[in-house]
Amino acid sequence: MNSKLEISTDTLFKIALFILFCYLLFAIREILLWILFAFVLAILFERPINFLSKKIPRAFSALIVYLGFFILLAGSVYFFSLPLFKEFDRFLKLLPEYFEKISPSLKALGIISFESFKELTQNFQSFLISASKNFVSAISTLFGGIMSAFSIFSLAFFLSIEERGIEKIIALIFGTKKETVLKIWKEIEEKISFWMGIKIVGCIFCAILCFISLLALKINYPLSLSLLFGFLNFIPILGPLFAGSVIVILALLDSLYKGILVLILLFLIQIIEGNVLTPILAKKYVELPPFLILLSLLIGGKLMGLWGAILAVPLSGFFFRFFQRFFEEEKV
Repeated sequence: MNSKLEISTDTLFKIALFILFCYLLFAIREILLWILFAFVLAILFERPINFLSKKIPRAFSALIVYLGFFILLAGSVYFFSLPLFKEFDRFLKLLPEYFEKISPSLKALGIISFESFKELTQNFQSFLISASKNFVSAISTLFGGIMSAFSIFSLAFFLSIEERGIEKIIALIFGTKKETVLKIWKEIEEKISFWMGIKIVGCIFCAILCFISLLALKINYPLSLSLLFGFLNFIPILGPLFAGSVIVILALLDSLYKGILVLILLFLIQIIEGNVLTPILAKKYVELPPFLILLSLLIGGKLMGLWGAILAVPLSGFFFRFFQRFFEEEKV
């Protein structure tokens, strides 16, 4: 009886430890996600940092690369937001005229029941008052996203400062399996860096063709809009879809003809980039299944917003390729 009681107590203790461990993992799940995304960022910045560290200390190399990235990002946000605010202001000024033109047709179809533009604005004000109740929640979400991004970049920066820092962590975690894991790691690191290069070339390609197209059609703010299209091309599927929608809507404010033409041209740019340029460059890169890409984007976007969507694909690619190669090595 005593023997059975001892085994039972020991088992209960192990179950309690396991539950406690699961609870701790759940409690720090956000931090674990930050660490994963920081790993991806550290990998993406590893090569330029290694290149600069041949001439200057590694800490300064990492600082230059990360600061350069933030300056580029801030400049891009400025260029993106400027035309959007101006066009939105222009749209608001022209809205009464648009309303007067389309109101009879919409009313005939039973789509709208507003008798005048004044009634429309009153209903819109009511909507804004209702929506403002969520203002505090929206602000906290915004600052939460900023703090998450800051934490991720801070972790990535400190990983980048340490030479072969990621490899040292892998060796510490995997112990006896470290040789196999490090071998796979080096292969994956090369592929993720290669993926980064492909995406940058693809983004530049899309931005240049978009700029030429918008310039030829005399669409307002061609530089800013083409930069937006190029930048969001970094996010597969959803990025080009969102950027393209914004550009087409702004083109439609000029004329229906321009809107349709811009839609066709942006679609062709995506076809060329996705089916001609990327396959030529990515002969050595193993693409993820489309379903996994979309699933990664949705999960990354849900968990970490825009940064989650941007980093989700390389992170998924890392795990996909890691487990693929790990099981191959285990079979050998």
